[in-house]
Amino acid sequence: MPWWRRLLGGAPTREVRTVLTLRVTRFRHLLDTRAALDALIEDAAEKQGGGFVLDRQYVVTVVEQAGRIAEDAVFDLSVVTSLGDVPLFETVERLQGELRATLAEGSGAMGAEETSDEGREPPGGTSSVSPAALARALAAATALFRDGGQVACRGVAAGTVRNLAGGASLADTPAASVLVAEDLRGDGAAVLSTRRPSAILLDRGTAAGPAARLARELRVPAILALGDVTAQLPDGAFVTVDADENVVYLGEVPELLEYHRQSRPGAEQEEEPEYVLLRAVRRAGFPLTLVPGRPAPVAGCRTLHDVVHLSASLAGDAIGEIVSKACAARGVSVPLDGGPWETLRLIRLDEPHGSARGAVPPPPLQAFLRGVATAPAGERGGTAPLCAVASGGRVLVAAPGAGGLDLLDVDVEGSPHAGKVHCQLAALGDDGSESARGAFAAAVLGRLGFRVSAAGPWVWAASRRIPLAEAESRALLLGRLLARLAAVGRRPAAGVAADIDAFLGEVA
Repeated sequence: MPWWRRLLGGAPTREVRTVLTLRVTRFRHLLDTRAALDALIEDAAEKQGGGFVLDRQYVVTVVEQAGRIAEDAVFDLSVVTSLGDVPLFETVERLQGELRATLAEGSGAMGAEETSDEGREPPGGTSSVSPAALARALAAATALFRDGGQVACRGVAAGTVRNLAGGASLADTPAASVLVAEDLRGDGAAVLSTRRPSAILLDRGTAAGPAARLARELRVPAILALGDVTAQLPDGAFVTVDADENVVYLGEVPELLEYHRQSRPGAEQEEEPEYVLLRAVRRAGFPLTLVPGRPAPVAGCRTLHDVVHLSASLAGDAIGEIVSKACAARGVSVPLDGGPWETLRLIRLDEPHGSARGAVPPPPLQAFLRGVATAPAGERGGTAPLCAVASGGRVLVAAPGAGGLDLLDVDVEGSPHAGKVHCQLAALGDDGSESARGAFAAAVLGRLGFRVSAAGPWVWAASRRIPLAEAESRALLLGRLLARLAAVGRRPAAGVAADIDAFLGEVA
């Protein structure tokens, strides 16, 4: 990049500040874009789960939104990297055409199968259990968990507990059982598709994670992030799971099962043309098919989700290098008291170079550094500098670590409830192999209320539209998390649950 030559040496010029501001701004927009795609995928999956009145226009909107999101992601990448990325734009255009063809084909089938509604039975029918009888039954039932987790897929089901915490194999899970585990990976779909459980309960996981996507794909009621469900539900116990109301009852509650079966649209609705069309669109546009590891070539993108994922990965690598080099060449050195990093290299785009405030971290960065300073003594002593670019209430941090470069973006400007926190954390260990780092980060961020997405070498997390004070508090928590990851990343992935519970206890 020719502008790098003007970046090396001396104070940041107006041109350098403008270029740096542009690239950081577009990267922030790309983080918002990625979060928007995650929200769209989650919403479509929830609609697919049933209980909604869909029309064709909703599916059309999903297709158009996904296409615009992918276009925005590629444009942001081109600005961050100063490259045209023509092949990636062409890939987006091709994938948009394929998705619209899927939409047109499904719409044609809908038209061919359309029949008159006259004489058709409405979904569900009339329940034989009155609301009063249901209320009495629920009052008499024993609730083991109530509002303690995150609902990943709605519904009501009952069954015998199959607890995998004792080392049992997922492949040995009986069909129609209530699957209880610490967490599930996305690759469990092949096993569970033939041994479909009646419900899923997990200690960890998030509403946007692989276990949640698996539950929605199987259309199985699921509650995640319950904390200690593996310890509370022994193998062989019988429970009723109400994922509509986020409650788990001991034993069978037949009134609840019957009320749900009769009053809520179910399998009949799933076969309606709009649901069939939505399923076809989701399968064509939303799977993440890129293999784990470093970003794949453009030719490896088979879905719009792949395009956004690749754009975010490449832009993250590029902005991390840009911020690190800019801070090393032009940043003010600020000594740090504790934490894995000895110094901070800071560029304040809103202050003239050399001014007294140019070396003062803004409030969100101060909060992050307070969290970093809580690292135990054994986790300190790193020599690579922490780098940050700040302007007003916005700060982008690049934190070098053994597994890669962690990025944190905090925005506490604007209206009182417009705070945003994004992070992109390296998920791999020192040697590039799977370690506890990614599992630890994803579980902690999910339990803290972030929208989490883990794929390949990265864990992404976002928390948007939150009060500004809460955004600063989350910056402090992320400082503590990054300090802890310096030690966690050196351990294998197995047995990380105790570390997660201990850390969450410390930050509560």
